Amino acid sequence: MFTFVDFDGVLHPLNARPERRWTSMFVRAEVLYRRSHVQVVVSSSHREFTTMEAMQSIFPADLRDRVVGATPMIAVGAGDVRLPGRHREVLAWLSGNGASESAWIAIDDDAERYADDCRQLYLVDPSTGLTWADVDGLCSRLGVD
Repeated sequence: MFTFVDFDGVLHPLNARPERRWTSMFVRAEVLYRRSHVQVVVSSSHREFTTMEAMQSIFPADLRDRVVGATPMIAVGAGDVRLPGRHREVLAWLSGNGASESAWIAIDDDAERYADDCRQLYLVDPSTGLTWADVDGLCSRLGVD
């Protein structure tokens, strides 16, 4: 099971001041502790300007090895153009990593980045990012260990 995680609007409120950055990481970590079979792939635009190690360092030390990659950047017009860009990037990562048949969930604050009928999207309120109220819902969607 893979979770594709956006950062801005998910791991902290959208446009958060520096002191509010990563405020939802404790919520994300709780979900990962409860669902040890889940791996994380970064789908955030942060992957465009920072290293994998820097993105892993945002997570608690004992969870960093579960951050297994970042989605590729796909040129406009490449891939299945019927799908929005972020959705195409997720499918490209799954295909490129031999995981096309794997279960996945995208945790994002922008529904327009995914197909209208995308059942794998877990939509987060960008004004708050993940909250403790999301833990049970996410755990339910991610199944059991």
